[in-house]
Amino acid sequence: MHATGTRIRQVYALDTTRKKSAMTQTGLATTRMNSTESIPTKRKRRWGRRILWSLFAIVMMLAIAAVVGWFAFQKIPSWYKPVRVASGDLSRIRNSLPNTYDSLNAKIQQGETFDFTLIDRTVSEWLVARAELYPDAEAWLPKWLRDPIVVFEDNKAIIGARVDYQGWRAIVGIHLTLDITNESITARIVKVTAGALPIPLSQLVKPIEDFLEDEDLDIETMPDPAALVFKELQEVGPAKALTNGLHWRNVFKAPNSPHVIKIRGASTANGELKIRIEPR
Repeated sequence: MHATGTRIRQVYALDTTRKKSAMTQTGLATTRMNSTESIPTKRKRRWGRRILWSLFAIVMMLAIAAVVGWFAFQKIPSWYKPVRVASGDLSRIRNSLPNTYDSLNAKIQQGETFDFTLIDRTVSEWLVARAELYPDAEAWLPKWLRDPIVVFEDNKAIIGARVDYQGWRAIVGIHLTLDITNESITARIVKVTAGALPIPLSQLVKPIEDFLEDEDLDIETMPDPAALVFKELQEVGPAKALTNGLHWRNVFKAPNSPHVIKIRGASTANGELKIRIEPR
């Protein structure tokens, strides 16, 4: 009887142990299942945060680039120093243009090759005070262009101005080089800048077309070489002229002289344009 009771207790203990083990295993399985189910959720949250941070970083970079670009666009280039003409300067400027022509003619009449020098400030003064030199000269530049200036730097010339065209405002510079051969002269645009930023040449096509079609523009009232430039622009069109440059035959009629002249060379530096001229 005692043995039977002992046997019953052993069987009961073994059954209890098995149940606990089964429950423990079930709990582990449940825990493992719950842990496994939570991994995709955490990964989704992690990827979502990364995407949001990436978008935020891109937006910030674009905003910074826009601000930097705006300041660069509005920047005043170091070469742009507008010429101010006071009323007391007008008499001197009026005299300087005919004096320059007279000096050029006198050297041409001598019939020998010579070097002729132009100062960029003098040319800029002529542009600013053009209406004082020629009655119709105010219309030679478009109304959306102000404070023009010419600068002669090393191996290039810059024509600059403040431009306000259809809400687009900046200091625009056209950077030019001259290619001179025995047969032709080519003025070529190497770049165009707005502030400190380069801009495509194509951006100038529409403004120049509008200006050439302006009814107030009268090229016949212009003196050479300005008239030559505008006639060439009208003939070839702004798009082609901006891409390929402006071309002229290297033979020019000398002003007030039976001679013709050839340009044998030109160089720019330190605010001066030096031209080697050969009379014929």
